[in-house]
Amino acid sequence: PPVTRMDAKLSLSLEARRQREAERLARIKDPQAYKRAVDPAELARQVAEKQQIRQTEADFAATADAERIAVDNQLVQLEEERRRAERKHLAELDTYRSTLQGRATSRDHDLSDPTALRREQPGRVSDDDERLGASSMQKFHGEDLAISHRVKGQQEELRSWFGEAVREKEAAQAEAAQSDADFSSSMLQIDGLKSSLEASAQAKRREAYSAVAEYNLAQARAKKERERAAQAAEVRDNLAEIENNLSSTLLNEDPSVSRSYISPNRVRPDHFKGFSADEHQAILQQQAEQATERQEAEAEERAWSSQVAEEIEHMRQVRCSTEAQLEAKRAEMRRVFAEENRQLAETQKSNQSFLDSVVYPNQVSEHFFSFFNTTSR
Repeated sequence: PPVTRMDAKLSLSLEARRQREAERLARIKDPQAYKRAVDPAELARQVAEKQQIRQTEADFAATADAERIAVDNQLVQLEEERRRAERKHLAELDTYRSTLQGRATSRDHDLSDPTALRREQPGRVSDDDERLGASSMQKFHGEDLAISHRVKGQQEELRSWFGEAVREKEAAQAEAAQSDADFSSSMLQIDGLKSSLEASAQAKRREAYSAVAEYNLAQARAKKERERAAQAAEVRDNLAEIENNLSSTLLNEDPSVSRSYISPNRVRPDHFKGFSADEHQAILQQQAEQATERQEAEAEERAWSSQVAEEIEHMRQVRCSTEAQLEAKRAEMRRVFAEENRQLAETQKSNQSFLDSVVYPNQVSEHFFSFFNTTSR
């Protein structure tokens, strides 16, 4: 996987902390370090380290917030695209109805056309006009010779009307099916984008958790190694001290042996027999100070460890809370989408039912056929 800027920062932070732990271990193993007082530079470094840790956590939180905001913006844009497509579909449907489903194109418009009389021919064009009836005194035969042609023409006209209505209905159904398919495709794309964004966020969270866990394990292993090394060094020092005391020739209690023959005010280190009471008291006092410093250092280390644990727990709780909020938002979005889909389905169903039952019933009653062959016109 590609290395992000946050991964590089975490790697640098872990490497710097390992280097500081190695330097601290070297100082612990140095016997001269116990004789020195508190190191201000080391305290300042520790303070700077804690500030760097807080800054790193703040940067991580800011990056996570920015990613969440970007995801929300993308979802808003996709929702706007869906609404724009829906508005476009409704506008096209209104245009289709206004242009192709007008009153003049209905199947029974000729029966209720108010301008039909204006377009009709005069009552008589010539003596051989076939439209003249028996009262015109032009034709006296009682049979209609053109009835078969007229009936056939009427049937052809009805057949063409029915075919045109069927074609219009099929075209409307095909357009509605295509609109539904486009809407379903857009919803699938939105769901796929949401799934990919959620998977990316989960992968980043798992990487962050893994880095924190590895760092904690490394700190625990380093601490155990330091304790083991300190115990081993102490055991070696004790054994060496016992061995030196057993094999040393300076076990007698004559302090004069330690005085130099050349200069009585000087002490021979190779014949040293012990300290005076004041020197013993000074050593005990120094040892007590060292023990106090060691206890303070251990207490500070325990406090630091407790603070780190509290911060990690706080980060975990914040992440859990953030994930719960995201899950609640996703559930709310799913509910809103489901409600909108249900409303759209109900609207489409009612429109389709209206078209099938009112606009396009595709039924011809006996009343319509009762007008056939009732007049010669």
